[in-house]
Amino acid sequence: MSPVERSRPDGRRVLPAACGGSGPEGPRTDKSVVRRLGRAAAATANAWPASRVRAFTDTWTKKERLGYPTQKSLGLLERIVRASSAPGDLVLDPFCGCGTTIAAANRLDRKWIGIDISPFAARLVRDRRLKDGSINIYGIPVDMEGARLLLKSNPFDFEAWIVMSIEGLAANEVQVGDRGMDGRGAMFTVPDGESGLVLAQVKGSGYTASALRDFQGTMAREKATAGVFVTLERVETPAARAAAQSMGTYSIGATAYPRLQFWSAEEHLEGIRPNLPAMADPYTGMAVQTDMLVQRAMELLT
Repeated sequence: MSPVERSRPDGRRVLPAACGGSGPEGPRTDKSVVRRLGRAAAATANAWPASRVRAFTDTWTKKERLGYPTQKSLGLLERIVRASSAPGDLVLDPFCGCGTTIAAANRLDRKWIGIDISPFAARLVRDRRLKDGSINIYGIPVDMEGARLLLKSNPFDFEAWIVMSIEGLAANEVQVGDRGMDGRGAMFTVPDGESGLVLAQVKGSGYTASALRDFQGTMAREKATAGVFVTLERVETPAARAAAQSMGTYSIGATAYPRLQFWSAEEHLEGIRPNLPAMADPYTGMAVQTDMLVQRAMELLT
């Protein structure tokens, strides 16, 4: 705010009379200031009062919302990008989340780099925001060779990557002494008589009967409704499958889901998801999978 401006109680800025603001009838509002300042003010009339910014972010379409609590509207971010850069400039968002800044930069012909800790967020930006599967996501495996290299070089990073590749699960911040839990999440709809808790255990070295028994014990201790035992490669031995199936199922509506299942990085890279119901986003509580499936169905129909 310039030295000659002052604020009204409603948050609007006003100017003194010498600048076309206050007169005998009292302070001028934003509109009257623009009229009095003439062409010079009109040239910059795309400035918004704070009240309009608040109203705009409260009324943007539901189609644009992705469930992030701090998400801003695309129109607002486009104004910021347009005001602070030129076509061809590079825009960096080191905490890109659901990618509104990236989408704005892309629409306005800026180069861009988006960074986020979550592989799910990176895929959300690419597949839902930009709808361009050809965009490269760096720093996370895209094939089994990359998955093996990550597991070998940094097992904890492998663990976080594969856990957060399950929509709705968050990796444990404590990776040593994790009490048999490498990730956890909550079902969006909790079955009757259940906790709705979903646990994940990662064993990059592969399945062993003792490791599976330990995980079953962890599920019982935590009263988890479901568990995902995660490995690098598929687990297909009949004995292992039988042990998982012995845990039974739970139901949501007319659909039954396994209480314990195997899932692998190999299956993830083939586009195969764990058989889970709609999960709640661990940061917003909103449904994750249902929202994505509906979006995909709408894209196929249009």
